Amino acid sequence: MEQIIEVNIGASPVPKSCKINSPKLKEPMFKRFVEDLNKDRKKDMTFFYNNLDTLEIKYIPPYKGICYDAAAQYSMDKNIIEVVCGDRVDTFIDHELLHMASSTVDEEGNIYSGFIQARGELGIGYGLDEGYTSLLDDRYFLNRTEEKPQRNQETYCVVKYIAKLVEEFVGQDKMENLYFSANLLELIEFLAPYTSVEQSTQFIHDIDEILIGFEQKRFKRFFLCLRKFAECSRFMAEAWYARVTEGYIDGKLSDEEYKACLEDIKKMLSNRLKLIHFPIKSKSNSKYYKVIKSRVDKKLMEHYKQLMLDELVKEGKIPNTEEAKQEEYKKLDKRLYKMYGKRKDTIDTN
Repeated sequence: MEQIIEVNIGASPVPKSCKINSPKLKEPMFKRFVEDLNKDRKKDMTFFYNNLDTLEIKYIPPYKGICYDAAAQYSMDKNIIEVVCGDRVDTFIDHELLHMASSTVDEEGNIYSGFIQARGELGIGYGLDEGYTSLLDDRYFLNRTEEKPQRNQETYCVVKYIAKLVEEFVGQDKMENLYFSANLLELIEFLAPYTSVEQSTQFIHDIDEILIGFEQKRFKRFFLCLRKFAECSRFMAEAWYARVTEGYIDGKLSDEEYKACLEDIKKMLSNRLKLIHFPIKSKSNSKYYKVIKSRVDKKLMEHYKQLMLDELVKEGKIPNTEEAKQEEYKKLDKRLYKMYGKRKDTIDTN
């Protein structure tokens, strides 16, 4: 995947027909996928049925490999799933079938796949799409093989966490409908009233940056991704704050309910320090490990303290003076050390 750059976001195409009589539906792999996915609630399977007849599954030798050490990948424009020989297909094939089931290409060659919109090297939504695809894979297919739960836990974990935050805000049914109809535009329109179209679009871009930097092990972008993760957390917190405040003003929430919601929002922001380490488990790119191991906690703490200071000034809890900030900084330092200073390093370098 090339570096994500801006692309115009449009409405996904409406299929002219749905091919529901493919002989491939009798094959165990596809039959089981459809049954398990629709067990609790029927999904929009239009793209899946329309892609199934022409879908190819190609097995390639390990030495050829797939980008970023993946065991399989789905090519949206060619409708091909490539699988590295030697890995158990049952462990990851459902993830790729989810990509296939949410993909379509319009007459002009624009690709719509889950929350991705792309044309050539221009694209947006890869991070949210991989995160939500992984979330659905966990939800419907986690027990396919013994090794799948552990493998899924280590795959796309940061973007999956953000996708879960988005789904909690949007609602599971609506989020799944938007994914299987490849409707990124409607998702942005849903978020925009609580933030703005520009902020919502930037939020999608930020998740792309996180995918590139963390999940694909580009460690030189590591600290940029820390900032992007903090901004994504802040975006979701601000969206929730706007929604619950609106509900409180309209009388839909009591004082107690409103206060409870605000506490939940604060917890959402506090998760960043614990979660941010999780993807750093690969033994590749080992020359960066000593730098990351020695600097990451300090960098995270400083960044988080600055965010907290800015928030306190914004809320009018402390004066906007250097003296007041320095005094509060000392308090934050003690509080954060008490919370995180004695924890074991969560970066796995073994």
